[in-house]
Amino acid sequence: MKQFKGLKNKKNIKFNISQKGRTLPFWIVVGMFLITTVFFTIETATSGAELARLEHSEQVLLEENRTLSSQLLQRSSLSNLSESAESLGYKKPTKVIYILEPAGVAKVPQP
Repeated sequence: MKQFKGLKNKKNIKFNISQKGRTLPFWIVVGMFLITTVFFTIETATSGAELARLEHSEQVLLEENRTLSSQLLQRSSLSNLSESAESLGYKKPTKVIYILEPAGVAKVPQP
């Protein structure tokens, strides 16, 4: 009887080895899936940090643009320009002379 039990155990061992052979590709695929998932998770986190940095940079640039636009409007206003002109020595004219189109002196009249 001991021999019979031994033969039965050998069949079980062979059966278990063949089962491991069938599940090995499954575990390889699962391992590759896990590695790929970890890799893409890290890439997503890195991309998210980069996106946050770029959005912060965008906000800083928009604020700087608003400030520069405000300064441009303030410095190009008529009151500011007239003050600048007076400080440079320009004065308001006291008398304005208009130059008209010259009349023809020796011109042949048109019929």
